[in-house]
Amino acid sequence: MEAIYHLYCDEQVAAKISESVAQIEKNFGVKVTYSNGQFFIARSTVNVFQHQQAKHALIGLIKRGGEVFQWFWGSANGFVPYDPTSNHFIEEAYSKKIPEVTLNINNMIYRVDFTQMIQKSISGVVPRPICRLPPVEMPQRILRKNEVWCYAMEKWKKPKIFPNTVIKRLRLAFEEKKSLDIELNNIPYKVDIENMKMTDSQNRVYTLIRKSN
Repeated sequence: MEAIYHLYCDEQVAAKISESVAQIEKNFGVKVTYSNGQFFIARSTVNVFQHQQAKHALIGLIKRGGEVFQWFWGSANGFVPYDPTSNHFIEEAYSKKIPEVTLNINNMIYRVDFTQMIQKSISGVVPRPICRLPPVEMPQRILRKNEVWCYAMEKWKKPKIFPNTVIKRLRLAFEEKKSLDIELNNIPYKVDIENMKMTDSQNRVYTLIRKSN
């Protein structure tokens, strides 16, 4: 028997978000129908994770009426949307240009840093990249399988590979065509994604290399 989620939704809201719902179908490979005040999300070939993501995306879309941006954090399986309450809190802080906010998610405390666009756990877990997109414009995975980012100087015999946490941030910056600041061994660097260059505090220039391993 095919798994189906059903979500209650007012007819006026359903009509308003119909185009966005079609985008959810496209993004997640699910079939969404509306009848008698309910949305039904069926899955055929997609996995459980995609099915659940489609459900959460539609829940957020219904609650927001399709008008508010959605925030995501990067997991090992790709980007995951924040729950509606956390999303509202993050978006409100971002709109007010607050540089950092603290969240309590499932009794875990996280700091969302808008300057570096990362989520940090106070327990010291590896930082996760975050991104802000229109409600149903799902980001691509941060790290493609076997993709490696390196940096090099002409005098070096071979390039050096970035740590995985930095690679994830570079991948996201590359997809969004944004520059960013990073740290390697407690030394700050400025990354110019457009020109694939990186400079340190002494203005030494490194070449960025993006390749498949």
